[in-house]
Amino acid sequence: MGKKITGNYKKKLQDIEIKTESQKWALVFYIKRILEENGNPDAESLGDEFLQQYEQLLQEHENEDIYDLHRYYRLITEFKPALSTILKPGKVFDMCCDSVIPTFNVPLDRIRKQVKENRLPKTKGPIMPGSNKSMDLMYYCTVCNQNFEIPPEIKEQLLNSSDDEKKELPKHCEKDMVIKITKIQEEKPTDESKEVEPEIEIYSAELLMGHLDSKESKVEYLDVLSVGIDIGSSTSHLVFSKLTLKRETSFFNLSNRFNLANREIIYEGTIIFTPLIDRFTIDIEAIIKFCEEEYKKAGITPEMVDTGAVIVTGETAKKQNAAEIVRRLSSETGKFVSASAGPRFESLLGAMGSGIVDLTRKKQNTILNIDVGGGTSNLAISSNGIVLSTSCINIGGRLLGIDKDLRSGELMVLAKLSWNF
Repeated sequence: MGKKITGNYKKKLQDIEIKTESQKWALVFYIKRILEENGNPDAESLGDEFLQQYEQLLQEHENEDIYDLHRYYRLITEFKPALSTILKPGKVFDMCCDSVIPTFNVPLDRIRKQVKENRLPKTKGPIMPGSNKSMDLMYYCTVCNQNFEIPPEIKEQLLNSSDDEKKELPKHCEKDMVIKITKIQEEKPTDESKEVEPEIEIYSAELLMGHLDSKESKVEYLDVLSVGIDIGSSTSHLVFSKLTLKRETSFFNLSNRFNLANREIIYEGTIIFTPLIDRFTIDIEAIIKFCEEEYKKAGITPEMVDTGAVIVTGETAKKQNAAEIVRRLSSETGKFVSASAGPRFESLLGAMGSGIVDLTRKKQNTILNIDVGGGTSNLAISSNGIVLSTSCINIGGRLLGIDKDLRSGELMVLAKLSWNF
């Protein structure tokens, strides 16, 4: 059964006052100052852009945030998303978050104290006659032992009369009744009508933002240059990225490992058709030459590369010299994590790369990702931030797997899955 929220709870929420507008301008001031201190020439314009994005995010929820406390909570939770529109995650980003946490917590501490004081029992004065609603005056017949209601106007006269005044009382069973103080039997509320006053929870800014002071949590930052090389069934290409890694000692990162905070693409190579000597053999020398040319175009040498991966996927992974090309590329172009991707691994990569895993975590739903490549189509089902299953079928832009009767059941499966999802 549902439980009703009391009007007293709503009244307490209405009594909480926070000036969110003045708070916003203070946040903009802190951001501009930190950007200036870190030598950013666009500090003024970036601060104004932050405010514009911030107000836009807050307006999206203005209809649902009807109390000052809820509007203030929204001000805190939307700070990071607004900040990410002008700054990439990293040291300066965390410095901005560090500086506003105390500003956010000052009103929260005041409200927490206010709520706590409201919960304390209040001292009550003496109970006046008739003020205790659990007791009432009744006429009482001493003969039949029955109670009778007293009309309100007569009851008021009785309460206001002095002890010397004598009031004529009605008769019952041929005898004068007496005045009796009777306890009222209260009806017990059912589960449906039972009113429950929930406590007002005042959370900390750290919890609402999902951020701890970067100095106190001993945050470490690491910038690395990464390269990714994809040798696919139809095409091959590479991309250089600057990765910002972050490690903090806190309950947000119990393993204390480095987590990816930001990825910035600094060069995307041209896309070529994967060179083949024949249907069973990759032209390794052509691939090596292509990579060398792309390195020169990007102005990057193998020694500059901190990490990377070369992935051979699809039909190319089935070629006779697939392992050889992985070994050559990883040894000649930098420090690599190399793999010849099987169908399930490739499906997992496609799901992670498309962003559906994070999307299902945010929306708490289930999504099917279909990555149609040159030689294969890789499927992955993700739900609530977890990849549940993967599969692969021999259908691609340059290949269609058929049986001896020239039929492709896999094509029908792909069409049906695409339609259903």
